Formats: sequence, C-alpha cells, structure tokens
Amino acid sequence: EAYVFFGPHSGALDMGMADVTLVGSTNAQAGYAVAGGCDLDGDESQDDLIIGGKEDTDGGSAAGAVWAIFGSLASGTYELDAIGTKLTGSANSWSGSSLSCSGDVNADGVDDLAVGAQGYNNGAGAAFVVYGPPETGSLADHTLLEGEEAYDTAGLKVAITQDINNDGMDDILVGAYGDDTTGEGAGAVYVVHGPAVSKNLSEADAKLLGVDTSDLAGYVLAPAGDANGDGYGDFLVASFEADDAAGGAGAAYMVLGPPASGSLGDEVTWLGVNTGDNLGYAMAGGCDINGDSLEDAVLAARYAGSSDNGIVYGLYNP
Repeated sequence: EAYVFFGPHSGALDMGMADVTLVGSTNAQAGYAVAGGCDLDGDESQDDLIIGGKEDTDGGSAAGAVWAIFGSLASGTYELDAIGTKLTGSANSWSGSSLSCSGDVNADGVDDLAVGAQGYNNGAGAAFVVYGPPETGSLADHTLLEGEEAYDTAGLKVAITQDINNDGMDDILVGAYGDDTTGEGAGAVYVVHGPAVSKNLSEADAKLLGVDTSDLAGYVLAPAGDANGDGYGDFLVASFEADDAAGGAGAAYMVLGPPASGSLGDEVTWLGVNTGDNLGYAMAGGCDINGDSLEDAVLAARYAGSSDNGIVYGLYNP
C-alpha cells in the first residue's frame, strides 16, 4: 500500500490517519518505490503520483509494475488497478524497483518517467524512459536503457536530474551497484543525456566507477540541482560500504556537471568518520537549506553514533 497525507502536517501521524490509501494487487509489493511532484499529463495544475510494485505478476512472475495517478484524489481507499494508469514489466525484471519523474528529458514541456528494472535480462538490469503522458500498457513499448553484464543490477536506482550538459534537456542517471569494472561489486553510475533513445548502457554518455571492490557505488544516488551555480546540473552518488576511511565507513561523492567517464574517487568526496557508519546510505540534494541561492546536500550515516543512533549531515554549498 501507499499512503497520502494532505498538508499541512503537524503532530504525530500514523498510517491509519492517511487521507488516501492506495492498495496494490496481490503480492505486488506496491509502494516499494514512490515518486511525486511531477506533471506527467501536462495539465500544469496538479502534481501526479507514481507508485512501483516490483513483484506484480501481470507481465509474468516478478515482472513488476508502475501505476501513475493523475491529479487530485478525494479522501478514501482505492485499488491501484482500478484507478491508475499501469505500465507492466516482463517476467523477473522487478520493474518498479525505483522511480523518478521530476524532469523533462525530451524538452516537450511535459515531465517524463524513469523506471528501474534491476532484474531485467538475467540481472543485468535496465531503466525504461516513458515520455509523458503515459498510457496503460507494457514498459517494453518504451525507451530501454539496458545493463551491460549479467548481475550488474542496473536500475536499482534511477533518477531524472537537472540538465547536466546544459543543452536544454534533463538527463538520466542509472545506478548499477553490481558492476565489476573496478573490482567485484565496486559499482557504477551511468549518465544518459536527453533525449534518451534505446541503447545498451555501454553507450552511455558517461560512466562513473566505484573506487574499490565491494563499494556498491550507485546503490544510492540523487540529483543535486546546480550545487556550484555554474548552470550545469550536478548529482550525488554514494558508496555506503566504501572502506576509504575505515571498514564500511562509507563515502559520498558530488559529481559536478558535465562529467566525463572515470573514477568517482576523482570527484568531490566525503568520507564516513568511523568503521561501519555507512555514510551515504540515504541522501538528498537540490534544495537550498540556508537561503543563499545555491543548492545544498543532506547525507545520512545510518549506523553512526555511539549506539548506532544514526547521524544526518547538512552540507552548505558542497
């Protein structure tokens, strides 16, 4: 299920207090990924909501699916299959593993949708780009960005990010934490400039590699707006198991656009403080926290602190 709470919010809330409850199909795991704040139908009046269920079976076992909900909903409980525009994956693709919709990849004035399918083609993984407005059908009818090798798990994380190369079109990030180019499980992140067309990710415009074995680079990534104010979009990548400072301390990178292929170790780097901190396990960018008109970053270290309390760091003008 996925839950919607109408703002403004105050006090303690639990799921039973949600204004809208959206229920997935049997065993779909609806809500495994969610995204919003985008206008996929171009009505310019109401934001839309996207929900992923990576185990939906309409397209076969573990095919996965994505539902798009356009416009406003009255309070109540709804079956997603009854009210949502549904895009289904193929068997064992886990489509809907990740979602992103806040960007216009082909510059037609309507937001587009990126869908991760980490299990596609023997675990090579993939990302699908659906140019808005989406219609019910198969993800196979849309732009396919296919992982390079089996078990790369491309698409565990995807993001549409602010125009990285300043050509007037937003761009796409695809994380592949299983990529072994640098070492087993070092991971990688691909950059595909808009307008994206179907291709193998070996033809991506840039590939940023994890620094060392088991770094899991690309397991977490996030758009960062224009962090340095130069007119090019930037993004964040994490290697939360990186051992640069100490075992599993973690590392996070700010990649300033436009990037060239190479090592994430050549980018702006923050390192976890202590063994096992897992810096970068969650992070966000693209917001101006301190009001100086430059985008800031927020990084989480889930096991930092004396009792695994977890610590969240805010970085101004990173």
